[in-house]
Amino acid sequence: FSKILDVPGGHYYLYDKDLSGIIYAIPSSYYSGELQAEAAAYWHDKDNMFKLSINQPGKWFLNDREFEKRYLAQDPFHNEFLYKNDIYHVVGYRSHSTTSISSALGFLRGRDQKPLDDAELAWLKRLEPHLETAGRLHREMMRLQMSADLRARTLDTLDYPIILVYKRGFIAYLNRIAEQW
Repeated sequence: FSKILDVPGGHYYLYDKDLSGIIYAIPSSYYSGELQAEAAAYWHDKDNMFKLSINQPGKWFLNDREFEKRYLAQDPFHNEFLYKNDIYHVVGYRSHSTTSISSALGFLRGRDQKPLDDAELAWLKRLEPHLETAGRLHREMMRLQMSADLRARTLDTLDYPIILVYKRGFIAYLNRIAEQW
């Protein structure tokens, strides 16, 4: 999406149910991973757009439309972090979620770029059902991966070798003892 929308930065996050912690993040950006991590932490802790999104899943938030210019000029998140890093236009979306994980998507543009216009926003809104589906599928894949990891760790605690082999002889899994065997 970042390239299609001509934005130098974007991100995809998975949050726990109460939105108190980031579980997973995919930065897509010219900005460094460290800068994006700092932005995520700052956004999560101090930004009023984040606070608005908590009770309004499924809504696109654009900083230049949600807040007056004089508010933005005084807002710590914009002044202490965004403007300092040449980030002037922020777009965020948090999906609906019926699970314990919520997904969020965001885009960043610099001072020399225009804010997201109505045509770009309309394009993003047309993608909402697909974003919801992708978020739901990704959340389910994360849940399945965590469940598989937990089961593998449980098998690793056993004091005897366990080997799972497919019909054609491919070894699917070895626990810790089997690897040493």
